[in-house]
Amino acid sequence: MVVASTGFFDGVHRGHRSVLETTRDIALKQGCQSAVITFWPHPRAVLQQDAAKFRLLTSLEEKRKLILSMGIDQVHVLNFDKEFAKQSTEECFRDFLKESFGVTTLVAGYDHRMGSDLNQTQEEMFEIARSMNITPVRVKEFGNGFSGEHTIISSTKIRESLINGNIESANLMLGYRYGLEGVVVEGKRLGRTLDRKSTRLNSSHESPS
Repeated sequence: MVVASTGFFDGVHRGHRSVLETTRDIALKQGCQSAVITFWPHPRAVLQQDAAKFRLLTSLEEKRKLILSMGIDQVHVLNFDKEFAKQSTEECFRDFLKESFGVTTLVAGYDHRMGSDLNQTQEEMFEIARSMNITPVRVKEFGNGFSGEHTIISSTKIRESLINGNIESANLMLGYRYGLEGVVVEGKRLGRTLDRKSTRLNSSHESPS
């Protein structure tokens, strides 16, 4: 028995966290494993022509760490390519949720759908889940909770806030302080000369005794 949620979870923001908390709590109550089934790379990077301009909030490893920090037991990463994108909801549920991971309960965000059936409603997706003895659980939309206007949190809105330099708004939607990880590359070693230059400059401005 596995309680799982599916999706890309870029940034693992407060909306995602509501889904993850529900997944974790149901699994604990049922005494079974909690899992997240996610994808890599991002579907937009595979299916749309603007892939070169698309920037993610988190790397795969950062996303994995954030999900596990929420108390989720397992993180499964599926390779997303054009062949995977062609699968119907029924195929995804049968081949991955049921056969590969043994999912018995599926926790989904308010607008989450899975499979290539673009015109399918979430309730129709839930009917497919029930036909395979997978119990669907819907988590209602998560508003920002910090402004007078009710705004649904999304990874897209967080990216827009970061691009516009509105770091505070991005942090509030994320639920944590956004940061960047990278490798420090050795440069021209100019930093180590700053103290000596500063000493010489200070000396040159001293008044003669």
